[in-house]
Amino acid sequence: MVDDVRFGGDPPLVHRPADGDGSLISFRWASRTSGTAASALWLLLVPYMLVNLAGWALPDGPQRRHRLAVASVRIAALLLTLVFAMVTTTGVIGVGAYDVVRPRTSWSVAMLAGVVVACLILTLLWFATTRAEEARNDRPYLRAPHMAMALWGVWATAVTAAAESADAPEPIGSMWVLPVALCALVAAGSLWPGLEDVTRIVGRIAVVAVMVLLASVVVRPLDDVTSLPASLVTVGGPLRGAVIAYALAAVVATAFAWSRASPDSGPAVGALLALAGSTGAAVGAGAVVVSGAVFGLSAPAGAMGLAEAFMVGTIILVLVAAVHLWTHREPGRNPRERLARTLVSVRDDVRPLLVAVCVVSAALAVLGLARFRTVLPWIALGTAPVAVLAAAGVGFRFGYRMVPATVLVGSAIAGGGIGGGWWTFPELAVTTTLVLPAGVVVARIIGAWRDETRRRSLAIPWDIGSFFSRRFHPFAPPTYRDVVERDLSLVLTQLGRTADAVVVSAHSQGSVIAATTLAGLGGSTSLLTHGSPLASVYMRFFPRSFPADTVSRVGRRPWANLWRVTDPVAGAIREVADHRLDDPHLRIHGSYWLEPEYARALADLAESDREDTR
Repeated sequence: MVDDVRFGGDPPLVHRPADGDGSLISFRWASRTSGTAASALWLLLVPYMLVNLAGWALPDGPQRRHRLAVASVRIAALLLTLVFAMVTTTGVIGVGAYDVVRPRTSWSVAMLAGVVVACLILTLLWFATTRAEEARNDRPYLRAPHMAMALWGVWATAVTAAAESADAPEPIGSMWVLPVALCALVAAGSLWPGLEDVTRIVGRIAVVAVMVLLASVVVRPLDDVTSLPASLVTVGGPLRGAVIAYALAAVVATAFAWSRASPDSGPAVGALLALAGSTGAAVGAGAVVVSGAVFGLSAPAGAMGLAEAFMVGTIILVLVAAVHLWTHREPGRNPRERLARTLVSVRDDVRPLLVAVCVVSAALAVLGLARFRTVLPWIALGTAPVAVLAAAGVGFRFGYRMVPATVLVGSAIAGGGIGGGWWTFPELAVTTTLVLPAGVVVARIIGAWRDETRRRSLAIPWDIGSFFSRRFHPFAPPTYRDVVERDLSLVLTQLGRTADAVVVSAHSQGSVIAATTLAGLGGSTSLLTHGSPLASVYMRFFPRSFPADTVSRVGRRPWANLWRVTDPVAGAIREVADHRLDDPHLRIHGSYWLEPEYARALADLAESDREDTR
């Protein structure tokens, strides 16, 4: 019986409703993304997931150009690991070691404690991702270079702080030899696949070498210090170099991704890399600020600088999005329908928004890391009123009366607080862009850890992010694709032996899984997709993995696709029996099975499958 299909101690893969006639079977795959409480911690892996997606968004092209693009993304991923390690170490040493441990002991012991804690955090990340099941397209040989780069970030942060506190010269020039060599090693392994084993071995040697360097940080005693070293209170030194290097690698990768055949790939790669860098810095800086707040400490100046840049970026992006929504407003009978139609227009014209994200992020990287930081409040002062009025106007035009009221009241409180001297612009930026998001993330992790339902809602963003294997960043969330496709193939094979007609009805992400699974199976199993992002997301932004002939690869089997004009996720697939549905009940992306067209399409496919098996 199909009801008994399971693997080891896993829950059953299929379920028959108790009140049904046995003809309906539901396939369960959600536990692969949200089954364990530990999956709630995947929120911390968002930056690595985004940079991994950027690699998968690279278009097809000449082999040499594509390998150069892959090498560029992998170098950016390596530098993102370095940025995260440096920001984390800055928080651990600057907040924990200096302000908490040092008053009770010497600066040397405090420095040692900070280095050990930072290394433990990175080691935990290493084991958390190593224990995950490897997929066919994973690149495990990248783990050693990434771990070596992360440990080097700990050493570089610690050694600059130690040298500055002891009035010793900082070895800025020689200290960059190892990260440059690691970048060259990863690039060589990407350009010449035969060097993968060499990359793994040399990476492990680099890990040992960096551990020796870490041991040397606390060999000689350090004098006690009366103030925190400047390298840990400003965004400067090695951290600034790491961020600039990441930005340059992202620009090169985006340039390689531009293609006339796939016009959305370039902006998509650039936007994903920009978001990966900003979220990586935000996660690290948010952890620094929140951990400092626990001990009653003020935010370091470096975190405040990043917060100001994020604040200005948020204001500019709100302005761009508001203008875009205003100009693309679609007619509708009520605010919700107008908003749904507008989101569809934005999806169909997403390229300008992606380009805006890249440009704004690149500009903020310069503004936030150089002496131009002093102009950030002036930019905010000039753009914030326009963004507030634009957001309020969009809310009013769509009919959401609470949106303008909330926007205007919130901006009045923020502006009044700054004008009245209750708080400064940096403090407001830290609160809104670091503390509040960090608090939300922690709350979501705790809630998802205890509640499986919340865990599933938290795992929905991973449907796309972890669908692809860890080919570009080894610390990204593990993929579920191989396991789910194997399970579904087994279920469909057993059903094909016993049932006279089999119709796979798949919604949203399930339609992508069903299509890729059926592409590897024979037979005439029919397919009914509804709310499918196969063409609107996967074939558009991941053209190499889902080329134009994706539909033909699934086979000449009966296939019907239902999509709504108000659904911002789904779209027409072409080459199949597409059914464009109106949405009088505003169901948008859900409950397709309640539409009369669903029952008719299901009956037609079942009859077609019976005729094929006769």
